[in-house]
Amino acid sequence: MIINPGEGQRVFELPIGNVYVRTFGFSMDVNPKVPTEAIERRLFVALSPEQLGEPFQEAMAEAGFEHHLDIPLDTREEFSGQGFLSESRPVVQVDVPSPNDMLLVAMKIDRGIVQFHLPESTDQPRGAHTLLESARTGYSRFIIPISHGEYGGNFQGKMAITLFDPLKTVVRFFKVRIVDELLQAPITTLTNYIANKIESHVKDEQFRSLADPDFPVLTPDDLATMSGEKTVLFIHGILSSIEGAFHALGKGGNSVLQQLSDKYNGRLIGWDHWTVSKTMTKNAIDLLNALPDDMDVHIVCHSRGGAVTRAILEDPALKNLREKKLRTVNEVIFVAGANQGSPLANPDRLVDLINVFNGLYSLVGNGSGVSIKVIVGVLKVLLHGVFNIPSLRDLTPGSKFYQRLNGPYCTPAQEYCYVRANFDEKGISVRSTLDTLADSYIQEPNDLVVPFKGAMTFDPYLSGKVPVNRGMDYGDSNTGQSTVLHTNYFEQAEVRDLLLNKLL
Repeated sequence: MIINPGEGQRVFELPIGNVYVRTFGFSMDVNPKVPTEAIERRLFVALSPEQLGEPFQEAMAEAGFEHHLDIPLDTREEFSGQGFLSESRPVVQVDVPSPNDMLLVAMKIDRGIVQFHLPESTDQPRGAHTLLESARTGYSRFIIPISHGEYGGNFQGKMAITLFDPLKTVVRFFKVRIVDELLQAPITTLTNYIANKIESHVKDEQFRSLADPDFPVLTPDDLATMSGEKTVLFIHGILSSIEGAFHALGKGGNSVLQQLSDKYNGRLIGWDHWTVSKTMTKNAIDLLNALPDDMDVHIVCHSRGGAVTRAILEDPALKNLREKKLRTVNEVIFVAGANQGSPLANPDRLVDLINVFNGLYSLVGNGSGVSIKVIVGVLKVLLHGVFNIPSLRDLTPGSKFYQRLNGPYCTPAQEYCYVRANFDEKGISVRSTLDTLADSYIQEPNDLVVPFKGAMTFDPYLSGKVPVNRGMDYGDSNTGQSTVLHTNYFEQAEVRDLLLNKLL
């Protein structure tokens, strides 16, 4: 059925109930239907040849999500420039019947990037989704943006946006049963749920060796042999792992990890830890407690791992534990460090955070280091209206966590060295779509996750105590580049050379 703008909503009678669809600013051929194998293949063809859709499907099924409704979309004309409410972008509004005791989420692959959309309240401003609203009306309303390109040209006397070919676009709705313990859950219940039901199913918290390509677990006895010996400590970022974050350093015949292993007699260790159920402070405490006493370390950290590193070295509450565990701190190398947080961690941006990391995964799959199972688990939590997650709240710029770290205390180190990037992709591509999304969320130069400025901003009290030096800038605050983004720093020859120059 062709739906034209200004015609109001159209109703589709389906076995699950009536589905109401309305478009804003463009005509669209809409054909809602219950899920079929053919439509499932059509949905994920956008991700070929990598077939990245399969891991998303598996993760959704493991988290208890079931197919509910599919809506193939076929845009018929250029966007007129008049979008939904104040938005100058084309969107489709869909009201979907909500099964009893179930929650709905929409999934769309937008030019190769998997994006999730949560339902919104039908009588409140956008973003004010409540479970009570869905329960009261029996419907969930979704406002779903449709792919578009650059502003330009003229359509009926107005600036137009040229729509990309969306013939393979299918919006898939999933349903999941309500988890009672997440409704108005206290913080301890929430974090325990994330730890026990989500992150513990993906990995255990433990030290792993980066001197072995299989990243084996290190026992306390293994670690004890490193006490007093110079060791390189690696700390990964959010929604990642030691193998996921640092595997690129092991590529090649004479890899970075091989050369470092030769130098330090295999003493390359990485802390695999949970990044959603635990705060950066708790990660720092757990890491220190798992180390033997009197360690002599270099530190290499990525993304949120930079905040964990700062907590280890700069949190005054950890002073006694730190002095017991760390005899000497040498080079500290922050790669895309979230040294002052990321706007994506704001409670009203958590779905955006998920979608950016979905995009990073969509680009290169497992090579991104992103854990799709954790992403989908967090999505399930957000569906319950739970946005006050302590670990993410602390990652918000200006949080009490960063206020504490930016105070007058710090641990002397040989050097802080930072690597950062301003990513900017022009044209029509998956990468440009992701760049546009991230820029609209972060609203300052960034590498898709971490702001360019924040990646080199530390404790002002470091001055005179710890030298802070630039290791590598990709782009600058005014000009971006299209090679280096948040998850591929360690693929870059310059970063590899920097690590070798600093650590050999």
